[in-house]
Amino acid sequence: MIIHLMQHAYVLINAGIYFYIGSLGLFDPARMADIVGLTIAKPLGSADIRATYGSAQLVTALLMVFIMYGMKDRSKAMLFISLIYAGFGSGRLIGCIANGGFDSMSAIFFAIEVAMVVSGLGLYVFA
Repeated sequence: MIIHLMQHAYVLINAGIYFYIGSLGLFDPARMADIVGLTIAKPLGSADIRATYGSAQLVTALLMVFIMYGMKDRSKAMLFISLIYAGFGSGRLIGCIANGGFDSMSAIFFAIEVAMVVSGLGLYVFA
């Protein structure tokens, strides 16, 4: 029972985070760009932020909820979220290696991504 509740919390918290990031990217791309350390130099940049940080993140949040509650498949929801974080983490790791190391913010995000992968896989095992 406790694992079941943890799985629901894991999905809902993650979906909420992705929904917030997506909403911010879609409706306030300049603020989203500033948060992640980017500058929008041309109008196309704003559209790219809306697509990458906006729509893609919103769809990710909706998929989390759909897999968990629409398909009623807790194991696939845990695996999906773990794979999302593994993708972000591996991209961040490759970027940091290519750029010569982690800065403090990248290290924090990478640690969170690793923790979320491990948490999701742990919850996947018990799904």
